[in-house]
Amino acid sequence: MINNLFKRVLFSIPLLLLILPLLIFGKTYLFLITSLLFLSLFYEWNYIFFKKNNLNLLIILLLCILTMFLFFFSQLLSIILSFIIIIYISIINFKYKFPYLYTFIIFYFFISFYSAFYLIINIKNIYIIIYIVFIVISFDTLSYIFGNLIKGVKALPSISPNKTLSGYIFGFVCTFIISFYINLNTINFENTFFYLITLLIIFSAIIGDILESIIKRQLSLKDISNFLPGHGGFFDRFDSLLFVFITVNTAFIFLY
Repeated sequence: MINNLFKRVLFSIPLLLLILPLLIFGKTYLFLITSLLFLSLFYEWNYIFFKKNNLNLLIILLLCILTMFLFFFSQLLSIILSFIIIIYISIINFKYKFPYLYTFIIFYFFISFYSAFYLIINIKNIYIIIYIVFIVISFDTLSYIFGNLIKGVKALPSISPNKTLSGYIFGFVCTFIISFYINLNTINFENTFFYLITLLIIFSAIIGDILESIIKRQLSLKDISNFLPGHGGFFDRFDSLLFVFITVNTAFIFLY
């Protein structure tokens, strides 16, 4: 457990460092890194069902790349193509176990993807994007650290036996203190909006994490993959961020 904790903390550092090029390359870098993240998620999720690299998997990835590319020229065509992809992969995967779960997750990925892209387009201050990603990664990492060090009462024993109330509570408190300092020195949200958006980010991260735990339970998997040391796969690492994209994009549309 300690070895896994060390790997997780150690590997969280380069993940946080990936945010820094935003300050130099701006939104171009952000669109690129977001696209690569979702392509990795699509590949990882489809590989679970196909069990190998084949023509269907290649076609799906190429269609996803085209969807992302089309977004900058015609968002309507991009959305139409995404629905075509969902229908296509639902049909070819219907013979596999859990076809409805598979379709739901692909739909969930696309909703999160479009939410992320719209968020990037509509937010003018690049520090807000950094803030959102940093808070999610910080909360996830701190919750994991405190949960393993303090242990105590299990938060969701039937869904995710490794999650503890101590981890959530200390992760929440420490992340909120960090976010307050960041806001005070860089973003300067109005106080009410700061509290609302920060709470939304943290609770959305928890929901995203729980959702992924339920999915893994259904598939009888500990991790989606082993690509990231100490974290599992891309879905294991960025599960919280996927749901955060959706809720925060909605909040900025109506509140900011």
